[in-house]
Amino acid sequence: IDGRAMDTNELADLVGPAAGKVAALANFNVSNITRPHVHKPKRPYIRGVNIGGWLLAERFITPYLFALTTCHLEGKFCSYPDQASGPQDVNSPDYVACSDATLNCRPVRTSLSRLGRTRHAGDEARLDYPVSEYDILSTFTDKRIARQYMERHWDTFVTKKELHKLKRAGVTHLRVPFGYWVRGDIADGEPWVEGGWHYFKRLVGWCREIGLEVWADLHGAPGSENGFDNSGHYLRKDTCLGWSSSPDNVARTIDVVRDIAQALVDDDLLDV
Repeated sequence: IDGRAMDTNELADLVGPAAGKVAALANFNVSNITRPHVHKPKRPYIRGVNIGGWLLAERFITPYLFALTTCHLEGKFCSYPDQASGPQDVNSPDYVACSDATLNCRPVRTSLSRLGRTRHAGDEARLDYPVSEYDILSTFTDKRIARQYMERHWDTFVTKKELHKLKRAGVTHLRVPFGYWVRGDIADGEPWVEGGWHYFKRLVGWCREIGLEVWADLHGAPGSENGFDNSGHYLRKDTCLGWSSSPDNVARTIDVVRDIAQALVDDDLLDV
């Protein structure tokens, strides 16, 4: 304590029965440790992260995107505290809080039975927000406003500044999930909106400048490959039958893969 050496008896007065262990630790020479030999990898390590919840919305990643209000449906896009897309500066004139009483923004929810989320007695009477991106877009009656809503998210959720942070942290690869509709393969009656490919290309351009590599991930297939909300279309039950039992959906998926592969070539993205 006062800078002088202490024997075990003196230590015992301070720390009790553990004095012997403390003395042993104090006299331990770290240089005597045999350190493992670290082999240099034959190939560079891949250190990757997922950019989930961006080009295919997932509620557990961006819950605010699913918390629709009457204002959102009218094209008056308000924001929730600390949401990851849209205006970030609360002092900006573009920032509008959903809690602003003057807007009279009311939650837009539907029954759990319609969402296929009834699990317990009484659930039929409960309301919830949309579950999957399909449900979000189905809620909008004006597809033009729906596209503006998603573009607001696509444009601001991932920034070049954040990619630089990932690079400095040692990240080498980005996996970017998107749905089959990302390039505009949208059939009559489907609520999807196009425009996501433009932002994917922008991301790839940034990654080229920064020195990151990109893995394009077809994450949602026609009919839903797993029935989960992470496919973009929650089927009210966990099943792959919406895809695997439909030859049309399987064939359409193959066409989508071919289209995306060709687009990667045509848009000169393969080097990233």
